Amino acid sequence: MKPAEVAKRVGMSEADLRAVNNIPAKMIIKAGSALLIPRTMRVVDDVTARVADNGKLDLSPEAIAKRKKGGKGSKKAKGDGSSKQASKKSGNDKPDLSVAKR
Repeated sequence: MKPAEVAKRVGMSEADLRAVNNIPAKMIIKAGSALLIPRTMRVVDDVTARVADNGKLDLSPEAIAKRKKGGKGSKKAKGDGSSKQASKKSGNDKPDLSVAKR
């Protein structure tokens, strides 16, 4: 999950969330990570001792979609297209209408 999404969910700025949890730029938070967030009126209890002692923060780099150079259809087909024209001129361009019998 992106830090901006987490920050919005818990009601704090992304910069504060990153600073408090030492989250570098261009990193996302993996599921199951334990984060430090401020208490709210709804949540005033401390975390359990187990979470406090064993909590960890797992991060991974953001996936960046890269465009490939020369996408679909950018390369010219080999040849000059004369083979297509030759088959049309030869009269062999009639569709095959045979049907397989079962």
